[in-house]
Amino acid sequence: HRRRLCQNSEVLAEFKKFENDKSVLKRLGEIKQIKKRQFAEYVQKQEGVAIDADSVFDVQAKRMHEYKRQLLNGFSILDIYYGLKDGTITDFTPTLFLFGAKSAPGYQRAKAIIRYLNQIAKLINNDPEVAGKMQVVFVQNYTCSSAEHIIPAADISEQISPAGTEASGTGNMKLML
Repeated sequence: HRRRLCQNSEVLAEFKKFENDKSVLKRLGEIKQIKKRQFAEYVQKQEGVAIDADSVFDVQAKRMHEYKRQLLNGFSILDIYYGLKDGTITDFTPTLFLFGAKSAPGYQRAKAIIRYLNQIAKLINNDPEVAGKMQVVFVQNYTCSSAEHIIPAADISEQISPAGTEASGTGNMKLML
C-alpha cells in the first residue's frame, strides 16, 4: 500500500475540492468519532482501561528511542498536569495522551522511559482533581494490529523526532493521512 500511495500521491490533491464541503467534513467527523469509540472498546478489552472517546486523542506511537522524544512528551504532559493542579491552566480541552511503543530487549534507557511514562499515567489517572480533564494510557506491546486501532482514532500526532533522525517515517505518513 505504501508504494502505491507514494507513486500516486498526486491523487490526494483531488480531495482539496472537499475542504469546504460541510457535509463531507461532517461525515468525516462522524467516522472519526466511530473510530475513537472502537478504539476505546479495544483499550478496555486489551488494557482494562476505560477512556473517554469524546476527549482529544493526542498520540505518540512508534518504537521507543531516546531521540524520538517520548520522554520530552512525558515532561510536557506533567507540565500540563501541574498547571491544572495549581490553577495556572484553566481552559483545557479534555485530552487522552496515548503512547504506543516497545523497546529492544537490551535498550535499558528506552525501558526506563517506558517505566517513567507508566508512572506518569498512574499518577494522573488516579488523581480525582484531573479526572475528566486528562488521562494517560500506554498501550502495551505496540504492534501493527494495535496501530490499526490507534491511527484512525488519533486527533493529534506527536511525531516530534528531530529532523534527519526518523529512519522511515511511514508511521508519520499514516497518522497524517
